[in-house]
Amino acid sequence: MLRNFTPATYHLFYGPDNRHLPAGPDAPLHLRRLPDLAADGLGRTDSRPGAADEPSPKRRHQDISRNVSTPIAHYLRGKPCRTYVAPFDVRLVRSTPNGDASIETVVLPDICVICDPQKLDDRGCLGAPDWIIEILLPGNVSRDTKEKFDLYEEAGVREYWMVTPEQRNVVIYLLGEDGRYQLRGEFYTPGLIPVATLPELQMEWTEVFEGV
Repeated sequence: MLRNFTPATYHLFYGPDNRHLPAGPDAPLHLRRLPDLAADGLGRTDSRPGAADEPSPKRRHQDISRNVSTPIAHYLRGKPCRTYVAPFDVRLVRSTPNGDASIETVVLPDICVICDPQKLDDRGCLGAPDWIIEILLPGNVSRDTKEKFDLYEEAGVREYWMVTPEQRNVVIYLLGEDGRYQLRGEFYTPGLIPVATLPELQMEWTEVFEGV
């Protein structure tokens, strides 16, 4: 069960010494220690259970991240939306049943786009990005296709891309009016990939997987 994640508990997550916090699957989620920054190659941190077990991103992962994030950044010059790449904290918030508090889960998407500047602060993004792109690694497919899928859907992320380097495949989901994800399409051959968040952005399949 998730518990209230206040600024005080956020400080505990990111304090200089969190070794006194309980560890392991039996510890309350909001009190679990984050994995050591050296646990993977990018110094990534993540409050999700099992995040310390994720494999380090490989070269292909980095190539795809650059291939996707660079044209997005170029397109957004002079526009209100902003794009960020990992490591970048996204604190997903939802109200408790009584409506008088919020629950936060910290994730680090590979790439995200935020069009509401009010969600941005010095710590990252507070609230759901408009668009999240995750590049799947062999060891985290279930997390991105199930755990993160459910989390992003509940938080209200409008557009979710899952990119699989091995299959050179892009699967896109859009949030429907009922608050559930609907499959927009699966793209695995050369051609344009539609971007609902930024309709005028031309994203080409061959450019996504260039050099991979």
